[in-house]
Amino acid sequence: MTGKKVDGASIIVPDLNQTQYGFSIGGPLVKNKLFFFANFEVDNRSDLGSSFLAARPGLSGGNVSRVSASDLDAVSAALKGIGYDPGVYENYTHKTESTKGILKVDWNINQSHKFSFTYSALDAFKQKPAHPSAIGRRGPDFLTLQFYNSGYQINNKLETFVVDLKSNFTNKASNKLQFGISQFRDARDPFSTPAPTININKNGVRYIVTGHEPFSINNRLDQNVLQLTDNFNLYLGKHTVTVGGTLEKFQFDNSFNLGAYPGVFGPDYESVDAFLADVKKGTVATNLATAKTTFETNTSKKKWALAETDMGQLGIYAQDEFQINPKFTLTYGLRIDKPMYYDTKTKIDESIARNCCYDSTVQYYDGAGKPTLLNSRVLPSDKPLFSPRIGFNYDKNGDHSEQIRGGTGLFTGRFPMVWVGNQVANPNFYFYCVTDPNFKFPQVWRSNLGYDKLLKNNWLLTTDIIFTKDINF
Repeated sequence: MTGKKVDGASIIVPDLNQTQYGFSIGGPLVKNKLFFFANFEVDNRSDLGSSFLAARPGLSGGNVSRVSASDLDAVSAALKGIGYDPGVYENYTHKTESTKGILKVDWNINQSHKFSFTYSALDAFKQKPAHPSAIGRRGPDFLTLQFYNSGYQINNKLETFVVDLKSNFTNKASNKLQFGISQFRDARDPFSTPAPTININKNGVRYIVTGHEPFSINNRLDQNVLQLTDNFNLYLGKHTVTVGGTLEKFQFDNSFNLGAYPGVFGPDYESVDAFLADVKKGTVATNLATAKTTFETNTSKKKWALAETDMGQLGIYAQDEFQINPKFTLTYGLRIDKPMYYDTKTKIDESIARNCCYDSTVQYYDGAGKPTLLNSRVLPSDKPLFSPRIGFNYDKNGDHSEQIRGGTGLFTGRFPMVWVGNQVANPNFYFYCVTDPNFKFPQVWRSNLGYDKLLKNNWLLTTDIIFTKDINF
């Protein structure tokens, strides 16, 4: 149960409506041969967008903002008078909706081969206010209130297709082949029509926020990911040998247009009166027309910022699990990873051509204060990274009741491709992103030593000592 007062002061009890439903079904399509499983889920909810109220005579409580309703109404009326609707400023709701499903089919081809296909999908969105602190405070809270149309809806769509083929050729060899394709579509839908970002202060602190959400100007990210993995196992007496390879290919199309409309980086209005005076002068109407023209021109002529990046990571590896005796097993192997840039250099040239201000002769300074030149066309080295590893397991009694285990090796994670993506997207000297040509992709050296002891009543005592050191950072 939730009350409506705290220490005698009235408060808003946030409204929440949530609906969830779904189903699962599965079974054989062909007896002992072909099987299916399906799952479908929906989760929809609605939440109060802000629990704060504008200040009015006679209204008190912990959720009453310092922002007066009369000031908000004056700003709203002035904007509506020049053709822009900022929306409401209190008692509004935000929705969150999610629909997801999965379909899997398993096929026992024969005694040696099994095939499976899995499809999964997600279609979701979440409505949110403008970011509370990015580019200055934005509320909604006691100090600052924002209009509803300053918010946005973030959309997430995902589809994944995966096929697996497991094969046992003999009692001495097996293979697992997996191929997958994933498609991610993330985009923001602003609640506002094209408009400037408008920030109004009071006593030097952000007071009212209205206009377009600055990070939601044609903001979208499309990702296509291809994954191919194959593992081949040989069972050779005391040795279990695994050799394999993996390829991940990433394609990113990122459009981010911070600052495309006026007002994103200021200046703020120092008071409501200053804003109203600017409306009378026609400045706000001019900025409104500029934003509308920018939207129409960039959409019709496809001039929105676009960073297209194609990268990948190729890995090959080999491992031997050597059972020296029934109690002691030694495992050792090597993995090699290599970054793949594909046509990224061409994409950089295309991005430079779309932008206005690339200049590789501008002098910058490194961390030591030495002058340096930066070049967007130079990518980090694509030399392979080697990750050798070795580990052991000692089963003291031969029944897993007491074990000592450990290992050491180098590990390479997924390459931080967003850094190269930023290099593609931002070639202008005033907002320059470039990756050091001598950059080394991150690796860690990790060692561990562990002890396991099976106690009475099947309690398991485990202790580990782990040491990790960054090699490239």
